[in-house]
Amino acid sequence: MAERDPYRRDPNIERAGGVQVLTGAVLGAGMGWALAGWFEWGSTTIYAIVGAVIGLLFANLLLHGFGGRSTR
Repeated sequence: MAERDPYRRDPNIERAGGVQVLTGAVLGAGMGWALAGWFEWGSTTIYAIVGAVIGLLFANLLLHGFGGRSTR
């Protein structure tokens, strides 16, 4: 589906999609780290990694579902 999206043919949209995925991972890591520290769940590193993976998956899900329109 995303391969046929006319928005994804633009190189600027491709770059924006990459930035979206990277930002999702960084924000997810920050959220995991913050929640683990706030609620004192133990090792903040483990929760930061889990948060990064969840953020990465969510950003990719947005790109797959909405294509290039998710970068706007």
